[in-house]
Order: sequence, then structure tokens, then C-alpha cells
Amino acid sequence: MVNLAADQLGVVNVAGHLAVQRTASDTLGLTQGSLLKFLPDANSDVDSAACASAGFDTELVGRAFSGFRTSNFGEPDAVDATKMVFNGGVSTNTITLGRAGIVAVCYCRLSDCAESTTDWAFALRLTVRGPLRNQQWTVSTGVPFRLEFLGQGLRTTDTLRIIPPTKTCDTDNLNPLSEISVRVGCPLNCQEVDITTGMALALKLLDYQSVGCDYANANCRTVYVRRVTVRSATATELEFDSPPGLQDGDTITLGPAVQCQSQCTAEQLAAITGVYHFGDAGTHDVPNKVVATPDRNRFILPIGWSGTVPKFSVAALQGEWYRTSKASTAEELKGSEQKRLAKICWSYAGNGHYVEQVGTLDVNLPEPLAVKLSLTATAKDTIAPLVISFTTGVHDEYADSANPMMLKVVFLDATKLEPLYADEDALHSVTSADHSDASQNMCGKLFPELWSDDALGFPVPSGCYHNSLMSTQELYILFDARNGLRSSKKYQMVMKAVAKVALDTQEGMVQVTSMDDTVLRPYQVVERNQAAVSQVVQLPASGSAPQFMDVHGVEVLGGFNEVVEMGERLDLRFQLSGDTAGPIVKQTVLRLFFFPLTAWDLSYLGASSACTATCTPWESTECGSMSCAIEPVVDAGQNNIVKIVLPTDMDDITGNVKHVVRITDLVMPSGGFFPNRFGAQLATADGVLPDYT
Repeated sequence: MVNLAADQLGVVNVAGHLAVQRTASDTLGLTQGSLLKFLPDANSDVDSAACASAGFDTELVGRAFSGFRTSNFGEPDAVDATKMVFNGGVSTNTITLGRAGIVAVCYCRLSDCAESTTDWAFALRLTVRGPLRNQQWTVSTGVPFRLEFLGQGLRTTDTLRIIPPTKTCDTDNLNPLSEISVRVGCPLNCQEVDITTGMALALKLLDYQSVGCDYANANCRTVYVRRVTVRSATATELEFDSPPGLQDGDTITLGPAVQCQSQCTAEQLAAITGVYHFGDAGTHDVPNKVVATPDRNRFILPIGWSGTVPKFSVAALQGEWYRTSKASTAEELKGSEQKRLAKICWSYAGNGHYVEQVGTLDVNLPEPLAVKLSLTATAKDTIAPLVISFTTGVHDEYADSANPMMLKVVFLDATKLEPLYADEDALHSVTSADHSDASQNMCGKLFPELWSDDALGFPVPSGCYHNSLMSTQELYILFDARNGLRSSKKYQMVMKAVAKVALDTQEGMVQVTSMDDTVLRPYQVVERNQAAVSQVVQLPASGSAPQFMDVHGVEVLGGFNEVVEMGERLDLRFQLSGDTAGPIVKQTVLRLFFFPLTAWDLSYLGASSACTATCTPWESTECGSMSCAIEPVVDAGQNNIVKIVLPTDMDDITGNVKHVVRITDLVMPSGGFFPNRFGAQLATADGVLPDYT
């Protein structure tokens, strides 16, 4: 085959010519009036017998055989008689192939060849570059996604463009305007599309230096071919130095480091590498399919030899390889509104060359999830537990998904509300973690408590990980297949956090997303919603406002080695010590938070909200009687707070004056718990100026 450069046939829906070259002593292909026939050859198994028996593929060529043979018979080139061009001697008689893939070119030396006759012979294979048609994508709004698609002969210089459903790829001279509801540059730098210039989405292909890339198609690994060994008449083994990420059926070419060693011809080297020389100058690719083996470092090419078997070498054991059958954008796209059947167009050369529609894109709005963000401490700059709770809706995906599912928790502005590890350390700065980084150990570091009202409990995560993206913190919980969330269940997750600014109950601080099947539907959401804090976060107590003493502000009495043993009922005695500048005064509200929050559900002899608290005053002082009630941290959740309003006739708790409070007859957790502290917060009678310890 002759290299005709820009006029070369080889891109889907792009008109071109095909010419062959033969020496004067070998005139096959030089018969004036000879004919061609094009056949799909996805498995590279078309031979002369198939050429003889198969009819003319009018869908591939776009014309009937009768018309094609009239206009595109072979004629010697006017300048170089060793070249035969199949244009009937008229330069405008081009050929257009309307489907991407590997194509077999059949040749007949006769001008009156019938569509099917033994005069047809297999001549060569040709790659028609382009995407496969009718591919579909479904994503949810607000989820960064990538477009990964199948094709043949794909290159990193190709681009994609998303266009409105009402447009076609050939609009405006093959340069249609972009769909403006899809943002680019996400998640770090989401931008609207410039409607005047359009959106050309860059593509990445898997190759020897692009393995295991991150969401931005960066930070990739290098993987080389180490050995090429013919195993049989139909199989040649490729050995890589580490898993290359190829999948069964991918097509690849090999680079120049793969060479003939011995007993090897140029034709055999071309067959194994998939790189063929034109008859004059340059090369063209006809890639080979790979077959996976149990060893992830080894793949089989379905090509081999018997008898005299060629041997191949790999220079420096660093063989280049290139997958040509699949490409993807970066995971940088995000839909901002619901959209149906937006079209995806492919270009082989930028603007003005969007010659094929790859498929369609649907962007869906997720169902709302019932989410709450409940605080213990309400003072700014105070580290304390909070509870993220949600109730799942009725969704088939929870039962039907065959692969792992995922829960995503995003702190939308960590400069306002910052999540911490359970040991109260700041989260490590991580920007490119993914599923492979997940561990159960990280689940424990992030979430000291996980609870559900499901009889099976909160599903045991297979792993957790987190990412920092600008001012957001993203936390991920992965579940094994068939072991995830379930419909119509309540869930609670306890974390440590600190509010760095005063917060109101209107601004969303946390977003919880229940993701669908992470393999089959990785960019689809089952349900999602945001939540603001349940209570206003205020400036902490200062000056003369009631405050605990810095050390031993609340001290549990009794016990041994700082541990108090409890029986079936809670009987807790503790001493309150107030700051000398900010004494604990009458009518001060004291709340005690019992940890683990999800284990405690306090009640008093069957009552739902009352409790008994008594006060023993410091010597020569008064304490009086105090009111006591139980409350939940999570609205309508477990009662895990004891609220005490200090008596109106109480002497101030300050300096040496330290009253003792006793709480009795509250129910202990049914499942027991490890020794733990409890939290305590003071606030004024009108609920402001909190102080937490």
C-alpha cells in the first residue's frame, strides 16, 4: 500500500484514496480496471476464501457494488506507473468508509468481477481510525466523571466534544458548539464552557508510560514489555515487567524496541508489532488483540508460527506498547443540570473535523437523601464529636448492585468546619487517593462510631480513604458487593471535628452521597443531600461567663485508677469546679454527653425524658434542687445527653467552692462498652457562650 499522506484512506467518514505499489516484475495489482472490496475484519481472520464468498458491505462503503466498481476501479498513476490508484483515473472519485475498525481489503484483477467469486483474493488489512458508535453514558449531576470509549486506531491527538441534543456532529462545518451545562476542569477548577470556541476534550490512551494514571490522567507509572516469545503456531506471549492494566480483547501495537533476533523476517516483525511499512515510505498500524492469562504480567497475541519459529528481542528489556482500542478524557467533567441525550462527537484533527458521533450522554438529578448534621459542642474552636446521620429511601440499587458500592461524605468548607481523625489530629493532606488506597484501618481513624437501626448493623466497610481538594475534605467508605447500605434504614457516623467560625443552621456544611455500583455505574448517585449544623455555633465563653476550671472542671468521683464501675443502672457522681473569673452560676445549663454516643439510650424507669439529679453543696454553701432531663444529640435518635439546669438558689461554683452532682437510675447501654469519658458543656440560661470540656 502506498502512503498518500493527507489523501490516505483510513479515518472513518473521511474521504480518501487507496493505492498499491508493485515492482515491474510482479504485476499483481497493476492490471488496469482491477477492483477492491472492503470487509469488516475485527478478528483479523479474513482470508482469500472469505474474500471470495462474502458480499460487498454497502453499510461500510456507503455505496452499492455496481456504483463502486464503475467509479473506483484501478488505474495506473499518471506520474508513477508502478502505483495503482483505485479512483477510475478521476482524482475526485474518493472512497469513504463509514465504520471504524480493522478492515480487510480484497482484490480482484478482473474488471468484470462479480460480487462473490473465486477471483477475489485477500490483499491487505487497513485500520479505519475512529470510535465505535452508539456508546452510552449516564452520570449524575455534581459528580466528576470521565468519558471512556471504545474504537480503533485511536490517538492522543484525537478529541471529544459534548454538544446539545438538538445538534449533530456535522453542524457548522463539522465544528458544532458545545453543551454548556457540562463543566470542565473539575473538581479543582470547574469552569463553564466557552460557547464561542467550543470544548475540545483531550484524550489519554493506555500505553507503556501511562499506566495507573490518576483522575487527572497524571501521575502515571511506566510498564515495559520485557520479552516476546512465540509459544505455538497461533500464540505469542508478551511478558511485562508489571501489570500493564490491559484487558482481554484490547488491541495494541508494539514499539521499535521489539526487534528481530534470529530466524525472523521483516514481515514477521510487522505481524507481531502491528506496525506495517507502506510500499514507499512511512508506516501504518494494524494492531493485534491481546488475550489475558491468569498471570497479570503476561498476555497472549493470537499469532504464531510453526516450523522455523522466529525469535524476537527487546532492547534493554524496555519494549514500548500502545493500546489503540480505548481512550478516555480526564475525570474532569461535571454536569450542572439534568440533560437527556446530549451527543458526544469525535474529531481526528481538532476543530472542523468532528466526523463521527460516539454516542449519547444522560445527566440525571439524584433523589434527595434525608441527612442531618448534629453537634455536641456548640462553641467555636472546640474539638468535639459530631454525628452525621441519614435515612435511606426505597431504591432497588441497594439490593440489585452486583459490585461494591460507596458512601461519600464531603465537608464542603473545611475552613469553617474541619473534620479530624479520631485522635483529634488534622487529616493528612492527600489529593489523589482512590479505591486502591482504602483500608479498614483508615475507617477506624476517621469514624470512631458507625451505627444503624438495621438488624444487621452498619455494614462493615471494606475500606476507607480521604482526599483534600481545595477547601473541601472528601471521605469515602467502600462496601463489599452485596454488603452495603439497605433501603429504609437509619445510619449514624460519629466523627471528631472543630468549627473554626460561627455557623448558622442554614448553610450546608456536609454533603452525603450514596453512590451506585462502583464498577458498572461509577458516576451514578442513588441519593444525595446536604445538611447544615443542627445548632448555631457560637463564640465560646470568656470573661465572666460561666466556665469550667481549666483542670478538673468536671471530675468523676469514686472508682479505681480513674475508672468507675457501673451496674445495671447509671449511678454517677461528679464534682464541678468553676473558673475564678467566670464562675458557674445559678440557672447555668449543663449538658453531659455520654460516649459512645450511639451506644447510650438513656431512660428513667421507662420515662422518655425525665431523670433525677441531686446536688451536694460545698461546705457552708447552698446548692438546692435542680431539674434534669434527657435529650438526643440526633433529633429523634438515641437519648445520649443529660441536661441539668442548675438551681436558682445555688451558690456560685468558683475557686474552692465545688458542688457535687449525682445522677441515678438511668439505663446503661445494653451491649456494654469499653471505659470512656463523657463530654460536658456549660451555657448561660439563654443558651449562649458555651464552654466545653
